Amino acid sequence: MKRQVLKQLIPIVSVTLLTAVLPIKAVAQEQGFGSIGLGGYWGDESFSGNGASFGGSFAAFPLGLLGFEAGIDGGSHKREFSSGVSREGSTLHVFGDATVRFTTSRLQPYITGGVGWLKSSTSRFEPGFKRLDSEDDSFALNLAVGLLWFASSRWSVRPEFRAVNSASDAVIQRYYRASLGVGYHFGGR
Repeated sequence: MKRQVLKQLIPIVSVTLLTAVLPIKAVAQEQGFGSIGLGGYWGDESFSGNGASFGGSFAAFPLGLLGFEAGIDGGSHKREFSSGVSREGSTLHVFGDATVRFTTSRLQPYITGGVGWLKSSTSRFEPGFKRLDSEDDSFALNLAVGLLWFASSRWSVRPEFRAVNSASDAVIQRYYRASLGVGYHFGGR
């Protein structure tokens, strides 16, 4: 199991490191983000629940409006049924994305997408039965749209909607995350 995880991690870590060490045209184009949001999670048995999510990322824009972002986000979910059955779990998503911004103004719409690794776990509780635990690691694709607003030359806020889709029959096959991020731009805008 650990070897399989390492085999999946090597290309993802390589892409993430490559993204982070790409030659940077100007320090002013580097930025870091932290975010908090709400996610909805789906597995092999339809809707698995919703819950809070947190994340962080680092981005660089060496090609002007075209940039690269490496990040991590995680979340938890829970769903309770009237029958007494409940389902809860968590996800961890590490990703490397290409990002396109559509303007250099104070308000910048963008689209971003890429590849990553998704670790998910779910527990199912049913009265009178043993708890069922499931865990999975898988390759995942993601796509996000958002709006970056500069509150000052160094600080920005970005609401974002991200969809993550596992490339396997994972415990959590897909999730959607609406978040609000706060960013710091190292060299200013």
